[in-house]
Amino acid sequence: MAEHITVSVDPDVADVYRSASDDDRRKLDLLINLHLREVTAPGSSLRTLLLENQPRRATPRPDPGNLAIHPGREMTRSLAKKD
Repeated sequence: MAEHITVSVDPDVADVYRSASDDDRRKLDLLINLHLREVTAPGSSLRTLLLENQPRRATPRPDPGNLAIHPGREMTRSLAKKD
């Protein structure tokens, strides 16, 4: 017998779940159950899983030493003059 729990999700995820058919909701429940079972299995690391599933940046992070990734932007640096 299944137990019911409450989890917080993004509003758009909640809307999709609520608007799904009963059959699709059962499938979603099964996927969520399997995923939670996987991350709570003995020997699994929640931290590792979170790092593996964090959103990937679509663009590379800017490298301040590489002006080519900042086209059209003037970069100035203050350098103290030594007399």
